[in-house]
Amino acid sequence: MTDGGSWNDASYCGRNDILSVVPGASVGFTRSANVFAVATRGDNGCGFIQRRSFAPAGRSHWGRMYVRNDESQMGGSMHNFSYNFLGQIQLVFFNRQAYQGGWSLDIRGLNAEFPFHMWTLQPGLGSNALNPPRIVLQNGVWYRYEWHMEFLNNNTRYRLWPRLYNAAGTLLYDASNFYQMSTPTQGTATLASWYGAGNSFVVRDLNLMTNIGLGNEGRVPSPNSGQFWYVGNFAMGTAGWIGQ
Repeated sequence: MTDGGSWNDASYCGRNDILSVVPGASVGFTRSANVFAVATRGDNGCGFIQRRSFAPAGRSHWGRMYVRNDESQMGGSMHNFSYNFLGQIQLVFFNRQAYQGGWSLDIRGLNAEFPFHMWTLQPGLGSNALNPPRIVLQNGVWYRYEWHMEFLNNNTRYRLWPRLYNAAGTLLYDASNFYQMSTPTQGTATLASWYGAGNSFVVRDLNLMTNIGLGNEGRVPSPNSGQFWYVGNFAMGTAGWIGQ
């Protein structure tokens, strides 16, 4: 589970059938022999792997991973990928939710006042701030997700820049497609435009932001569907966008 010790922690709560490693070929992934699999097993079914002191403290860096989601019944937050997964979560840089016909993606837990603490992948604003339109991603399809963590103001603030590609490497969405979870305030709407206006997020704990975790928090209520989502070819670096 820890990939030969590359990950420091592999932890469960409630039950021990949440995490597994499966052959990549069994789920259509050819870039590595194996992939990490996470099952949805109900309210008490949480589990995660984490690498401590992985991200460089206060140094801008980039991350990359391939993700496939086959989970179709979970309608709420899963807290999938986090800086410091257990305890004082610093931010959830990838959070997937089952949605009609597929799944949706948002970024949450950012240290900012409402409505700037949560951003969702949307085709536009819509008229209902509490139930915004979502860009629906496909189940059973691999995507490449990348992000840039940019530190600012002597490491007291940061900007997170997300990108989502299809498996062929075509850029589908970026910070201009993530909208705040409310109607615009003072003329801002997307993550990119909010940054363009000079805004950024406050760093909570710089040391905890070096820990990276992947897993499932086991949100209440959630079904014991036994369905999976998968992660392959996770990487981090300091030299720029990592790519394929």
